Amino acid sequence: MFVGDDGPLCVNCYRRDHRPRARCGRCNRVRIVSRRGKNGEPDLCESCNPATRATATCSQCGRDRSGHRDATGEWICRSCARVPRACSRCGRSRPVHAHLPLGPVCNTCHIKLHDHPEHCASCHELRVLIGRDDHGPLCGPCAGSTLDPRCRTCKRPGRHYSDEKCARCELHERVDDLLAGPNGTPNPQLQPVRELLLAADRPNGQIAWLMRSDAAQLLRDLARREDVVTHNYLDTLPQNRAETFLRALLVDAGVLPARNEELERIRPWLETFLADQPDHARLIRPFVHWFVLRRARRAAARRRYQARAGHHLRAKVRVAHEFLAWLDTLQLDLAELDQATIDRWLTQGTSQAREIRSFLAWARSHRLTKELRVPFPPRQQPEAMLEEGERWRLLERCFNDTTPPLDTRAAGALILLYGLPLIRIRSLTADHLEHHSDERTHLIVGAHRLLLPPKLADMLSRLAEAGSGRSRYPTRPGARRWLFPGLVPGAPLSAEGFNVKLARFGLHTRPARNAALISLAAQLPSAVLADLVGLHHNTAARWSQLAARDWHDFVAARPMLTAGSE
Repeated sequence: MFVGDDGPLCVNCYRRDHRPRARCGRCNRVRIVSRRGKNGEPDLCESCNPATRATATCSQCGRDRSGHRDATGEWICRSCARVPRACSRCGRSRPVHAHLPLGPVCNTCHIKLHDHPEHCASCHELRVLIGRDDHGPLCGPCAGSTLDPRCRTCKRPGRHYSDEKCARCELHERVDDLLAGPNGTPNPQLQPVRELLLAADRPNGQIAWLMRSDAAQLLRDLARREDVVTHNYLDTLPQNRAETFLRALLVDAGVLPARNEELERIRPWLETFLADQPDHARLIRPFVHWFVLRRARRAAARRRYQARAGHHLRAKVRVAHEFLAWLDTLQLDLAELDQATIDRWLTQGTSQAREIRSFLAWARSHRLTKELRVPFPPRQQPEAMLEEGERWRLLERCFNDTTPPLDTRAAGALILLYGLPLIRIRSLTADHLEHHSDERTHLIVGAHRLLLPPKLADMLSRLAEAGSGRSRYPTRPGARRWLFPGLVPGAPLSAEGFNVKLARFGLHTRPARNAALISLAAQLPSAVLADLVGLHHNTAARWSQLAARDWHDFVAARPMLTAGSE
C-alpha cells in the first residue's frame, strides 16, 4: 500500500498514475523508473532492469528468455507471445493467450470459454470446457489437465475476478462493505438497494461502477448515517448527476417514494439561485412558490408532466431576475412600469424575453403593476424539412438494416412514419402495445390506437421483451417496463441521449417529424390526422393548411358514404 498526498493507493493505481517517469539510461526511452541510479549509474526502466527481467525456458521456442506465464501456468517468452497463430477455437490468426488441451487460443476465446461454462461430453458436469475429443468438448480433468477453474467461494465454474473468486462473489463482498452501517452491520433501510445491486446482469460492470462512480460514494455516506434517508436530506446535497442517479436508484429500489422530480427539484435549486441573488428574493420567491409551481402542479395533476419541464420553469425564474435587474439599471419600480418599457425590454432582449409574461401576470394579480401586454410570437412556418426521398430511404434503413441498435431504428421508424414527438416516444411502455389474435398490433397513442405495420410491430415487441435494455438493473415486478430504458434506474432514455443516437443514425428529429406530418396531412383530413397521431385539432388543421389540401369534397361525400354503408 502506497500513501500519497490524497490518501492510500493500491498497487495498480500507484503503478498507473504515481510511479515516477524518467529517461532510461540504457534504452534512452522515457518510461516508468524501475531502479534508481546510484554511484553514477543511470536510472533503468523495467525492461532494462536485470532484477525485473525474469527468465525461464520458453514452452514454445525452448530458449531461455524473459517473458511471463500464460493462463495455464506455462512460461512463454515475449516474442512467442506476440507471434500471431491460428486460434484453435475461432480459427483467426491472433496472438496466443493460452495453450489449452484443445490447442492455442486467443484472448477473446479464452474469456468466452471461461464466461460460458457448458456440460462436459464425458462427465456431463457443468464446467469450463478447454479440451475436445471425438465425443465433443471436454473439461480440464476429462482432457487430462489439472486446469479446472472454479470460484473458491461458490464453487461455480468460470473465470476468476480476483483471489480465485468469481465476479458475482466479489460483488457480494463489495456491496456488503459499501452498505455497512455505522456499527459495521448492514444498514436495514438500504436492504432493497443491496438486492437491486446484486441483481445486476453484468457483475463486472457493477463492480467497476462501485469503484469509480461518485453516486456509489454518496451511497456509502448514506449507509454510514444513523438518520433515516429522505428526499429532504437529498435536497440538501449538491444537485449534480451523482445525486440524481442515487435518488433514482433509491426510488427504483423502493427506499424512497416516487415523486415528480421535474417539479420538486425546483425548490432546492431556487434556494441555491437566490443565495447569490438576495436583492430580489422577496419578489422571486413568492412568484415561484405561489404562481409557477402552483400552476405546474395543477397541470401535472391533469396530465403526465413532460420531460424537461423543469428547464422551462427555471427559464421563467431567470428571466424574472434579469428583468428586475434591468429595471434597477433604469431606476424604475414595478409600479412605474408602462407598455413602452415592456416593449423596450422585448425589443432589446433575447428570444426568452417573452417569458416575462408569467411574472407580469403574477405582479398584476398582486396589484404590483398595472395591466401590461406581452404579445405572443407570430407562428413560423417549419423551415427544416426532410426531403421525401430521403425520408423513405431512412425508413427503409430502419426496417432492413440490422447494424444500428434496435431502439434507434424503432424510434426512427415512429418519427418517419407518424411524426410522433420524441418526448412521447421515450415515454412508451410495454403496456402501450396491444396484440390481437389476428396478428395485428396496435400502439396506444394518447386516447387512440395506432395500427402498426408488421415489421415495426415486431421491433417494438422485441424491445418490450428485452426488459431493462441499457440499464444494468433488472425491472422490478410491477414497475413500468419502458420500451426505451435509459441508464438511470426506473427512467426512460433521456431526450438528449435519444437525439445523439438518432443523429449517429443520420436522422435529425425535427426535419424528419415535419416531413412525416406534412406527408400525412396531404393524405388525410385534419380530424383524422388528429385522431391518428394524437395531435390537437388546431395543430392538425394548421398542418393541413401547410399541405395545401382542400377536404371539403370529403366532408360533402361523407353523408353519402355513410348512407351507402347502411
